[in-house]
Amino acid sequence: MTKPEAQANTAMLLLWVYMPVKQEMLKLAEKYDLTLMQANALCVLDPDHAVPTNALSNNLSCDPSNITGIVERLVAAGYLERGDHPTDRRVKTISLTDKGRTLRAEFFRQTAQIVVPGLSALPAAEQRTFVKLLAKIRAGQ
Repeated sequence: MTKPEAQANTAMLLLWVYMPVKQEMLKLAEKYDLTLMQANALCVLDPDHAVPTNALSNNLSCDPSNITGIVERLVAAGYLERGDHPTDRRVKTISLTDKGRTLRAEFFRQTAQIVVPGLSALPAAEQRTFVKLLAKIRAGQ
């Protein structure tokens, strides 16, 4: 198998694994009257640090023009707050409020209950290897 074929196969398999997780995340987001992207935004934000808005856009692989609406909805719901960047007045930051940190923790608690078909059938050592490989892939972004 060539490298491009392996990459294509990997991408398709990752999508197959991701789809049940996405469906469960969508249900969870709807439970809190959020879109999937809004829920994802809460999950990718560091609960202890403010970040520039463009960093959230990058983390979500979202066009900067779309991030405004996502942030505005989360601010209006009390999950995020805007602030000023400490060294650049042109940059606005966003951070989780206490309410946002609580909901983020709830998302993580509930996503731990999501069962990915086939994953639970793997031996524990293979599951740990899979997690390590995913973390390695993510670190290479």
